[in-house]
Amino acid sequence: MADLEMSSEEVAVMLDHLISACAADGIRLGQDEIERARAWIRRMRPSPHAVNRHLRHLDRAGWPARKKIIELCLAVADSDGFRHHRELLVIDEFARALLGEGILPARRDRSSK
Repeated sequence: MADLEMSSEEVAVMLDHLISACAADGIRLGQDEIERARAWIRRMRPSPHAVNRHLRHLDRAGWPARKKIIELCLAVADSDGFRHHRELLVIDEFARALLGEGILPARRDRSSK
């Protein structure tokens, strides 16, 4: 995602999570539904309004749900076999906002030297 293109590996990670979440709720997806979901995920480009709405939902989510979101973000970042620096910076900032802790070591303020 760092290059703004979704690889087939990234789509697969998201689709696997979708299928697992549906199965956990007792929803069995047919092959046609899975293919439509795959196409939808590939086209996904959420608007700022949609992102804002979902972030408000995350504000009310418990810590385990927030932690799971970060784990899923890392799974998507890892799916192509390479953790791009820009992906990690975004996920780190997201983790700090959601969990109060990042995934990267805290950066020292260089101006205090």
